[in-house]
Amino acid sequence: LNSISVSASSMQLQKELGLLSDKQFENGVDGIVESTNFLSQTIEDFQNFLKPDKEITQFDLEDSIKKSLSLVLATLSKNGIEECIEVETTNIKGVKGEFSQVLLNIINNAKDALIENNDILERFIFINSTILKDKVIITIKDNAGGIPKENIKKIFKQYFTTKDVDGTGIGLHMSKIIVEAHMQGKLYVENIEFTYKEKNYIGAQFTIELPIS
Repeated sequence: LNSISVSASSMQLQKELGLLSDKQFENGVDGIVESTNFLSQTIEDFQNFLKPDKEITQFDLEDSIKKSLSLVLATLSKNGIEECIEVETTNIKGVKGEFSQVLLNIINNAKDALIENNDILERFIFINSTILKDKVIITIKDNAGGIPKENIKKIFKQYFTTKDVDGTGIGLHMSKIIVEAHMQGKLYVENIEFTYKEKNYIGAQFTIELPIS
């Protein structure tokens, strides 16, 4: 919804300023249609979430990550957040829509943490994957300063949230169920210190471990 709002507002402003080209209009509309289709699919995925006979398919990890990220690129760009991706091509098994929800939940949490921390001038979200024998390790980290110690152990609990208005406490809880119960993997989080372009940062890192199909 946020992506749709950003695209529509941007086109409206460009139109008022006389700067909206046919190409920009087409790209904006394409983005809105893609987001609307994704919302429709998301509703269906939620309806199927508790069904025991859900359809398991094999899909490409890199393609899934890039398509999920494309849905929030406009929002990240608007808030000065740079995405850094290094992922390997490999096949995994699961419900593709559910896995997209996991990625979006984690990315949106990183985005919110970066926006809330006004002291951060350079904002990054890193997505990496590494293949180790029969499994793939996916990490999503930010440089928002990390999760407070009193919260990190409760981050996956149902209805736990630190957001006053928009938080439901469902997203990360559901993500853990999808990865561990539906995809036979692991999902955990830790605070880490790391260096990027000769600068030191602290942030939260979510790690997803999945068997390779």
